[in-house]
Amino acid sequence: MSQEILKVLQPEGWVPAKGYANGIAASGEMIFVAGMIGWNGQCQFETDDFVAQSKQALQNIVATLACAGASTHGAHDLVCERQKGICCAWSRTG
Repeated sequence: MSQEILKVLQPEGWVPAKGYANGIAASGEMIFVAGMIGWNGQCQFETDDFVAQSKQALQNIVATLACAGASTHGAHDLVCERQKGICCAWSRTG
């Protein structure tokens, strides 16, 4: 795909991702965010508490979506996993 079709979403002040992208906006209509974990924008964990890391991961999703002028409104799928067990799954189509 050409560079004109894809836009890498990188929240301001965050350390650049290595080997992955925090998010991708495709054709300005679809945004893909995957692999968010509970560390801060400097790739550092502030706590080992699962609930706090989950909250941080969700904040990371919101920050990445904001790079494309988007929000969680209208999000299609959100799946959270803790190791191999799923702790939550959510789906919305619009």
